[in-house]
Amino acid sequence: MSTNRGRQSLSGPLDSGPIDQPRLVVMHLGDRKLLTTLSPQLQDVKNDAIRLFYIPNDLDVRISAKHPLLGDEKAEIDPVVWPLVVNQISAIWVSTCQMPVVRLKVDYPLPVGWPKRQYIITATPYSTILKIKEKVLDAHMKSAKYPAPYSPAQALFEESLLSDRKTLQYYNIRDGCEIQMTTELDAK
Repeated sequence: MSTNRGRQSLSGPLDSGPIDQPRLVVMHLGDRKLLTTLSPQLQDVKNDAIRLFYIPNDLDVRISAKHPLLGDEKAEIDPVVWPLVVNQISAIWVSTCQMPVVRLKVDYPLPVGWPKRQYIITATPYSTILKIKEKVLDAHMKSAKYPAPYSPAQALFEESLLSDRKTLQYYNIRDGCEIQMTTELDAK
């Protein structure tokens, strides 16, 4: 039996060649134990834990494991290190904690002659930039004293353009950071 990126190959019938089998792991949460497959991607392991243990979306999921370097101790695994150690793990422990809150100051431009408007937006590290844009637009719509909004076109953090599909965590945007929005007006 050989191992390749979290999968084990077993010999199949003579004509069919090796059959890929998923790598198995025991996943622990409190008193529960569950045998499941182990993904080479840590985010997939977290998603499996959420699905299998019915973890609410407002909780952050942490994954710990024992590794030969740690002896009998278990420790959280850095997502960057996960692909390097995943083949040496046979059991993981799932823990949850309150989802961290990120409060952002978002500058939202208004038409010429109006002052810039700043909103405080609450999100999580896993919120996408698109979700932040939607929250800013919603906050602006609720503010009746300002002119009809233009959709946020772009978001900038420290002068870098942010992709709508990426998360705050991806850009290392933390509590108290400031994001600048541009609107369709700015593009004209």
